[in-house]
Amino acid sequence: MTAPIPIAFWGSPQIAASLLERLLHDQKFAVKFVVTQQDKARSVRGRELLPCPVKKIATAANIPVLEPTSLKKEAEILAAATKRHNILFHVILAYGKIIPPILFEQPRFKSVNFHASLLPLLRGASPIESALLLDYCETGWSLQRITAELDAGDVYGQLKVPIAPQDDAVALYQKLQQVLLNQGPELLYQYASGALSATPQNASQATFCGKFSSTDARLDFHSALQVLRGKARAFSARGGVYALWRGKRVKIQADYHALAERPFERPNHPPGTLVTIPAPAIAAADGLFWVSDLQPEGKRRMSVQEFLNGYGKDGIVRFE
Repeated sequence: MTAPIPIAFWGSPQIAASLLERLLHDQKFAVKFVVTQQDKARSVRGRELLPCPVKKIATAANIPVLEPTSLKKEAEILAAATKRHNILFHVILAYGKIIPPILFEQPRFKSVNFHASLLPLLRGASPIESALLLDYCETGWSLQRITAELDAGDVYGQLKVPIAPQDDAVALYQKLQQVLLNQGPELLYQYASGALSATPQNASQATFCGKFSSTDARLDFHSALQVLRGKARAFSARGGVYALWRGKRVKIQADYHALAERPFERPNHPPGTLVTIPAPAIAAADGLFWVSDLQPEGKRRMSVQEFLNGYGKDGIVRFE
């Protein structure tokens, strides 16, 4: 039997933890150590320091965990661990920090990253959300070489994932995770075996996506329906979208299936008007934004009719 391939795993959030767990149960690989972010205050009151999902998985499996505060200052420690364990290559997925060349170039097979887009499209920090914002019908994973330029390295393989019209970010995360867990380890094994050719990215076709702030999730109903629909789908995993009513936020739960099936019914009311006919919706510039329920700031979730009964003046609510 061929000896397991010695790798180091870098990552932090749940999707990275799921891949790590999958690799730990794959006899073709030996995860020698894990690099992840330091414990953070993750409890409701922020008083308790809790480990990130990757650390939890590694600790439970008795895998050494390194949590550098500064990759540059602690590069020698990480380099020594790489040499000591004879790491063939580093595997990175959503680690969250820029890795210096002295580290990603050290292993014999260098370092590879799973990026959640079909590169060169959507380089950057928010490829999953941005694919929905831009109304893509397909996205996926790219296994690419880590380079000094962010997400610009050669691509060794891609795993494609279709995006259904009713998919929001939660659904797309689940699709992406399932494909990664099913096919990602085999792609890594092919890379380790030298079976994959490096394909340089066409820089002229590259697109980029950055980080979002909470204000990006605000809905302006003078916008086109496609823009509003994209925001609702994209930010569903980040606390959802909202609109302003009398200066306060109202969280809005979109009806994704209705938005996909009935996208262009013309509104008979000014933009921002909450309606119940032909179904619960908010009038946009060029269509009706179908909604399931609303949640005023500091209040419980409620139906559109309940919101109108409680907050409407003469039965009318118009969001700012």
